[in-house]
Amino acid sequence: MGQIGYYIRTSHYLQNISTQVDKIEPNWKVYKDEGISGRVSFQDRPSGRKLIQDIQNGKISEVVTLRIDRLGRNTTDILSTINLFHSLGVGIRSINEGITTLIEGKETPMSNLLINLLSSLSEFQYHQ
Repeated sequence: MGQIGYYIRTSHYLQNISTQVDKIEPNWKVYKDEGISGRVSFQDRPSGRKLIQDIQNGKISEVVTLRIDRLGRNTTDILSTINLFHSLGVGIRSINEGITTLIEGKETPMSNLLINLLSSLSEFQYHQ
């Protein structure tokens, strides 16, 4: 069983990352992309790419993030990232939204609905 991977992202180096850092638990492996827009594909971010590799290598069993919008600001990319994680048996837990995308290895209809809604809101907020 792998460990928990905690994904952090800020789009600008001057953004306050402390609200994300404050949530880190001692046994989590942290993946941090600072100064990288959420419009950049998850797999094209240095820590995003490393997280995917670690999941593929069986090192990570769950991904935690503060909010779904930390995964990105493009609905299609967020959903494809989540689908990739799920295809590898890894779920995502969003702290602020209280969502766990896989329960006993299965997607739940409610988490799917919320992920689709939050992904769309994330992209919408980027354009505001």
